[in-house]
Amino acid sequence: MSFSLKPVLLSWAGRDPVDAARDTEVLAAAFERRADDLLAEGIADQHAGVGS
Repeated sequence: MSFSLKPVLLSWAGRDPVDAARDTEVLAAAFERRADDLLAEGIADQHAGVGS
């Protein structure tokens, strides 16, 4: 578990678990999109010769 996740888990301990699970799904999807965007930019940069 990452250092930054522990306080979130502690602060969410009293929340409705279904709502918390839904929120984590939304967060995960947002971070996955961000990671995909960054990877796509990196691949596009490589093909364009950026950073070479």
